[in-house]
Amino acid sequence: MIELEMSDVARETIDVINYFNPNFIAKISSTFLNGLKELAKNSTKITQIDKTKKLKEQNISKESKDLISLIYYNYIATEEEKRKLTQIWNENEIAYQKELSQKYNIDNLFENNKKVEVQETENLPDIIRKEGIIEKIKKFLQKIFFKNNQ
Repeated sequence: MIELEMSDVARETIDVINYFNPNFIAKISSTFLNGLKELAKNSTKITQIDKTKKLKEQNISKESKDLISLIYYNYIATEEEKRKLTQIWNENEIAYQKELSQKYNIDNLFENNKKVEVQETENLPDIIRKEGIIEKIKKFLQKIFFKNNQ
């Protein structure tokens, strides 16, 4: 399954790279491109590229976009562009980690459980009361005695 996904990502990436400027393609390692082509052989995916749209608007997977940005970073980007990309990736990682910490915060997990318990007890009828074992025995004995007296 993972191998098939990798093949599809490689296929999409190669299909997008084919639309790059030949000068850009020449900067990419031929070993890397051959490895991508080898991976893409097992893919049955057909990628439709619209030349009028930007890369982020294309109907390709997030993984393929990430791989293309990594290729750009490693082979094409200038030092200034690499600094900007690194900054963006770091900001994205910080935002992602913050989102995860909020989502899986222990206090929030228990807070959600408390809300559920409150909702359940609010809907119970007023007649239900907690009774201890002694109170239950008392009521049982009273029923027996009152039946006999009537």
